[in-house]
Amino acid sequence: MAKSASERINWVEGSITETFGLKRIYENFPLLNEWLKVENNLTPLEISELEKRRSILIRKYSSWNEETLKMKFVAFILDMVGYDTNEFEGVFDLELKGIVQNEKLSVIADYVVAKVIFSLVKQPYFYFHEYKQSKKNKDPIDQILLAMLIAQEKNEKKFPLYGCAVIAEQWFFMILDGKHYSVSIGHNALGPKDLQEILLILRKFKHILLTELAI
Repeated sequence: MAKSASERINWVEGSITETFGLKRIYENFPLLNEWLKVENNLTPLEISELEKRRSILIRKYSSWNEETLKMKFVAFILDMVGYDTNEFEGVFDLELKGIVQNEKLSVIADYVVAKVIFSLVKQPYFYFHEYKQSKKNKDPIDQILLAMLIAQEKNEKKFPLYGCAVIAEQWFFMILDGKHYSVSIGHNALGPKDLQEILLILRKFKHILLTELAI
C-alpha cells in the first residue's frame, strides 16, 4: 500500500518544499513584514494579566508537556485575542485531510480558526497553530505547512494563509502565499515586550481576517 505524503516525507521541511514546489523566503516578505508591524495599544489591565501569565511561564515552562503548555499558557493568550465571533471560531485538535498534487495528506492541527456552523467545521480555514514543548518534537512548522497545503487546495479563494508555531517559550509567525512562505525570526514569550507583541500580532491577524480575508 502506498504511503501518504504525510508519512513518506516524515515531517522534514526540505522534503515538503521539494515535494510540493514550495520556496521559503528568508527576508523581505511583504505580507509577513506588514503583519508583524504592530502598535502597542494594550491597556494597563491587559499588561498586568500578561505579566501574571509570564511569571508562571518563567517558572514552569521547562517542565510542562505540550498539553500543559497549551492549556495553561497558550489558551490564555488566545482567549485574550478573542477569535470566537459570529462568523468564526477557534477549534482545537482538528483533523485536516485532502489531496494535494495527487498526494493524500492528513494532519491534526492543534488550533484552527474556521467557519463553524453548529458543530460542523466548514471551509475555509484561515489560521493554524502548532505547539511543541521542545525542538525534540516533530517540527510544528512542517505540520503547519501540511495543514496550509490542504486548506489551500480546498479553498476557492486563493488568499494567503497565516500560522503560528510555538516551541516552548518561542513563537514563530508564518505565511504561505501561493508557493512562497516565510517564517519570522521568533518572539520569546519570557520577555515582557515580546509577549505583548505576540498578543498584538495575534489581534492584528483577527483584524486582517475580518477586513481582508473573510470578505
